[in-house]
Amino acid sequence: MTSSVSTIKAPDTDRKRYAKLIWILALVAAGIGAYQARDQLRAVVDRGNEAITPTKLHIGESYVATRGDLTITVREKGTIQTVKSIRITSEVEGQNRIIKIVPEGIQVEKGDPLVELDSSNLVDKLRQQEITLEGSRASLTEAQESLAIQENQNQSDKDAGELEIEFTQIDIKKYIEGDWPQEQRDAQSDITIAEEESKRAKNRLKWTQKLEGEGFVTRTELEADELSVKKAELAVARAREKLRILEKFSYPKKLRELNAKVHEAKQEMVRTIRKGKAKVLQNQATLRAKQATFELQQQKYDKLKEQVKKCKIFAPAPGLVVYFAERRRWGSNNSAIEEGAMVREKQVLITLPDISAMRVDVKVHESAIERVAVKQKAFITIDAVPGKKFVGHVKRVAPIPDSQSFWLNPDLKVYNTEVLIDSETDELKPGMSSMVEIISKKLKNVITIPIQAVSSYDGQECCYVANGEIIEMRAVLVGDSNEKYVVIQDGMSSGDRVLLYEPDGTTEIRKVGFERIAKLKEVRIQEAKAKKPSVDPASIEGPPFSQANPGASRRGRGKERERMKNMTPEEREKLRKKMMKGSRPR
Repeated sequence: MTSSVSTIKAPDTDRKRYAKLIWILALVAAGIGAYQARDQLRAVVDRGNEAITPTKLHIGESYVATRGDLTITVREKGTIQTVKSIRITSEVEGQNRIIKIVPEGIQVEKGDPLVELDSSNLVDKLRQQEITLEGSRASLTEAQESLAIQENQNQSDKDAGELEIEFTQIDIKKYIEGDWPQEQRDAQSDITIAEEESKRAKNRLKWTQKLEGEGFVTRTELEADELSVKKAELAVARAREKLRILEKFSYPKKLRELNAKVHEAKQEMVRTIRKGKAKVLQNQATLRAKQATFELQQQKYDKLKEQVKKCKIFAPAPGLVVYFAERRRWGSNNSAIEEGAMVREKQVLITLPDISAMRVDVKVHESAIERVAVKQKAFITIDAVPGKKFVGHVKRVAPIPDSQSFWLNPDLKVYNTEVLIDSETDELKPGMSSMVEIISKKLKNVITIPIQAVSSYDGQECCYVANGEIIEMRAVLVGDSNEKYVVIQDGMSSGDRVLLYEPDGTTEIRKVGFERIAKLKEVRIQEAKAKKPSVDPASIEGPPFSQANPGASRRGRGKERERMKNMTPEEREKLRKKMMKGSRPR
């Protein structure tokens, strides 16, 4: 039959029709081959890999990428605290024992007693200081009286000196205007009398000479009259000499003596005044010393009295009594606040929180700190108040990592953040545990996929996408994310089906877009650097190692940090115990 069929000759029209059909089929086959070659070439250019022969596709759980809105949040656990809290501290110097303390958890009003410290030792010191103060007061009074007496004596000495000067000046005037003229007149009177006596003696001698010549008187009587004349002349000479001596010697001498007395009185008064001033200055210095001593003793007395008073501590405002538990660097607590416990000066004993305004203290991990900013809205759920959500906002974000967390784990960097609760807080108490969800931002019209759908290959984020009957390991550029979803900025379109888990090893996978995404990331990094160089706060180390090793240089501290980062958990725990032992007070 076959041979018979092959021998049959088709008409010319049928032969032409078949040839035309074959030509058309050849053209269609060539077009299909060119289209497939174009797709393969485009896949090689865009995806950077040769096409792998697809096999039967086994898809597990998947998710269709969608475009919509996404809220970016940061979730952290925290502890409820009050915004305002009064700390009650011990203001008594040294260490003292608590003999009475109000029970914890009760509500107190302003003026209620809180704590009473042992004041017996201070009372004894106060009594001794009171005795010392009284002795100092007596010494001060004595110095004050001595100064007053000396000032009064100086005034009396000054008055006496001025009176002495006045008397000597009166003596001078009296001598010049009274004594000296009188002496001068007396001397002149003596001269006049002597001259008169001399004249009388001469007249008698003349008569005696005449009578002796006539024989009426004897020669002896004549000689007696002659002797009287000589005596009278000598008396005149003596009186004149006396006047000369008075005028030339006695008067200047007496006047000089009187002037000298005036000068000496003045000098004596100057010396007396200076001596008095010196004694006053000495007494004033003594008084100042006594005054300073008294004030010092008074200050000690007042301080001891105040210390005794501070042994009884009263509530400055109403509030809830909470015993303060001070935490050390390594997390251990100091001795409990209780009756019989020893407390030091400035140690916090009790806190009186104001529960009308509450906040949440959270520690945000360094990976999320860039998404947290002041004034961001937050939602708070409280473990002790189930089913209720409180509204708040970010009040403060620490600029550097928490030092205590650094010492506990150098690889962990967290930032202390305060979230203020805006809702009513009547149900809340300090110390309650909570979960805070901070609304970082709200993104509009973005492509999102579940966060578990993103993997990493050679340091590049990627997703497994079902494309027809093949699976593509597609490089993607990721953006912001929350706890469930992540934003895909490039490398994926809305409607793409992404696998939620990595395919098993039997499935063949095609890598797509790695080179393009890597170039895109590099371009964005260069653009960001060109706009503004930034410093990552997470790169800031914890507390300076100079606290543990003050003599260490900057280079030495860096090496020590690097060494701690490379430690095993066992080595780090051993170092922590060693440093805790060295930090205990001796």
